[in-house]
Amino acid sequence: DESGTVLAHMVFWHLDRYNRVTGARIAVVSHVWAPVEARGTGVAACLQRSVHHLLYREGAREMGLGVAAGLHLEGPFLDPGHPGALPRRHFRTYSPGLLEDYLRAGRGLVRTMTLAPERPGGIELVRHLRRRRVVPAFGHSGAGYEEARRSIQAGIRYVTHLFNAMNGIHHRRPGPVPAFLEDE
Repeated sequence: DESGTVLAHMVFWHLDRYNRVTGARIAVVSHVWAPVEARGTGVAACLQRSVHHLLYREGAREMGLGVAAGLHLEGPFLDPGHPGALPRRHFRTYSPGLLEDYLRAGRGLVRTMTLAPERPGGIELVRHLRRRRVVPAFGHSGAGYEEARRSIQAGIRYVTHLFNAMNGIHHRRPGPVPAFLEDE
């Protein structure tokens, strides 16, 4: 079933009120929705409603609320063995159709997505995201060093909360962190 939890981090560029208060030209602010499973509507439907709200808030610009620059989806294609604060019962195995449902619901605002590349279809998921111009991010993963290297070769260039919800560094099993730290 499609109902599940995805953390959608809304990133805003505040060019109005924030600029007047601080003198800064650009600010990046994160807002987190979680879980999006409320009312049993499913991830895509909730994402659709949220995106509609972002795009069509009456008077948002005039009130200095900023402009939505994009969304980061944290899941649902994650490793149940590394859930962090996310409920593992909502993690899913990658399927092209499910990903496309999320991207359509995001109406072009999905910019990044955290995934576990060692899961079934994980490397294809990385490639699929790149084809759609969405930045794949490593996280909530049980991958080791070699699997992390393969994900870097496939196109991952970003890590969601390094060291958290992933294997640590061990002298016999270096884990994913050294693979990302040594990557140029």
